[in-house]
Amino acid sequence: MSTQQPSNSTPSQPWSPTVKIVVGLIFVTIISALLIRFRSLLGPLVLAFMLTYLLQPLVAWISRSTRITWRITVNLVFLILVVVLVFGASEDKDIAGMLAELLPRARE
Repeated sequence: MSTQQPSNSTPSQPWSPTVKIVVGLIFVTIISALLIRFRSLLGPLVLAFMLTYLLQPLVAWISRSTRITWRITVNLVFLILVVVLVFGASEDKDIAGMLAELLPRARE
């Protein structure tokens, strides 16, 4: 068995500008349709990427300085983040109640 290609094969011709435009438009249409179809997933996905980008230096520093494994450090940081968010949500209700009482006094 030989792995050589037959000698009568010719290289493919370069694409004409019209073919490039048509292929580009088809590609943009497919990407647009996928974005529209999965638009409900884009927000959480972008949020996940932003959280990962913002928390990576903190996780790396904690992992380096305490010799805790990366996996445990990530879980600890996310646990702390969830606790802060839950505490912040409960405090937010109290602050909103205080503001509702203080605003009429501030107008006087």
